[in-house]
Amino acid sequence: MNADAVNALHSFVLEKMQGTHMPGLSVSVIERGKVHLHRAFGFRDLETRQPVTSRTIFGLGSITKVFTAIAILQLHDRGILDLNDRLDRYLDIDLMPFGQPIRIWHLLSHSSGIPALGLSESKMSTDWFMSGIPVATEEDLFAFLDGVSIWAACEPGRRWYYLNEGYLLLGQLIAHLSGQPYTEYIEQHILAPLQMERTRFSRTRRVQDKDAATPYMRGRDGDLFVGAALYGEMPAAGGLASCAQDMSRFAEVLLHEGSFPNGGQLLTADSLRQMQTPRIPLPQEPAEIDCREPDAKSGTGEHPKIAAAYQGYFGCGLQIYRNFYGFDLMAHGGGIMGGTSYLAYLPECGLAIVLLANAHGYPLGQMAMVFLAQLLGKNYVELPFVQIDRALEPLVGSYESFRSTILAEVTREGDLLRFTIRYNHEHRSSILVPLCLGEDHLRFETFSGGRRMEVDFYRNERGIDVLFERYKFRRRD
Repeated sequence: MNADAVNALHSFVLEKMQGTHMPGLSVSVIERGKVHLHRAFGFRDLETRQPVTSRTIFGLGSITKVFTAIAILQLHDRGILDLNDRLDRYLDIDLMPFGQPIRIWHLLSHSSGIPALGLSESKMSTDWFMSGIPVATEEDLFAFLDGVSIWAACEPGRRWYYLNEGYLLLGQLIAHLSGQPYTEYIEQHILAPLQMERTRFSRTRRVQDKDAATPYMRGRDGDLFVGAALYGEMPAAGGLASCAQDMSRFAEVLLHEGSFPNGGQLLTADSLRQMQTPRIPLPQEPAEIDCREPDAKSGTGEHPKIAAAYQGYFGCGLQIYRNFYGFDLMAHGGGIMGGTSYLAYLPECGLAIVLLANAHGYPLGQMAMVFLAQLLGKNYVELPFVQIDRALEPLVGSYESFRSTILAEVTREGDLLRFTIRYNHEHRSSILVPLCLGEDHLRFETFSGGRRMEVDFYRNERGIDVLFERYKFRRRD
């Protein structure tokens, strides 16, 4: 990348961090086996104002699942298990969704047929640190899962349902078949060979480390407060912490088909292909939003659209996005009680990126795609979520009717808008779904009383106007 491209990326990152109140971020870009770029932004601790570095430790959250999947594939390489083996061949647990056995690859690909059970998520709900679900051991986990077969939504292998509990079971499987505790196996067979000395499960080592990021959560009022990582005896779904420097080594091996740059293998190229091969489609379909002016006359030919061309799948431990600028993008993200993470790589291009943050904010998966687009020589503004951001964000703000008789507010909710008319004793809100995002005329739809209604925004020399029901509002600022 040239200097202008790098500066554009840095400006993008700072804008999104500021807009979402993200304290600190660490980014590493790996290209052809070498760290091409490392950049640290912001603070690892807001009280001491200590900056983030390439060695700052962050919670990885669910990127831990990639390590768990590699451990399973290592056991496969050694002939200890087969991915098509039934889970109950090794673990004494009765899981038969719709009368069908769960196989190891079903858990790896989140296709067991069992929707998320909320065990990990419960620690982040209600009062953030709920301790009312006493699951600390394998016996506790099996007791928690008792009767879960009737909770299944479909038979195994038919649909993707992200299941943290499935990876907890894989952690137990690794312990049973290796004869080692899960954490000891990961440290000996993955972290040590990769010399990932600052990657650990231990809470004590993390707390005592002088370059560990303070995790922050956001309360209902939007203010940040100190959170926590997920600790416990069953960390296979999200218990690792690491730094950008160590995760760069991990990404290098993934780009080298499972081999170390100086010889030796973490896992075979065939096993890595198993991880990178689609097993089940992700339920989100690519969206298309018209970019024409809504009142433009229809003509012949293809009309410009905001289109998410990449279709998502899940393999054995990795998300797979097909046709990201013509390439397959491998990825996994993570989120815990005070941080987010993202790992993405393009095997055919020899490119990888690692992003680690100490609070939730702008989606790191989207930020990773922005970086990769620029590295491929593409204009990241073409990405669908960037186009939607640029279309919707200017509409956010306060509005007023003629002579300020009525006030209204437009806010963002993801890719949707919320339009709220503010009366003295009540507020009336409607969700607006984008239909056409033209340059000067943007059209949305909402629903009321079982009927569909269009809502139009206009950009003109006086500002931004919106026509909603019988009213016309103009943005105040």
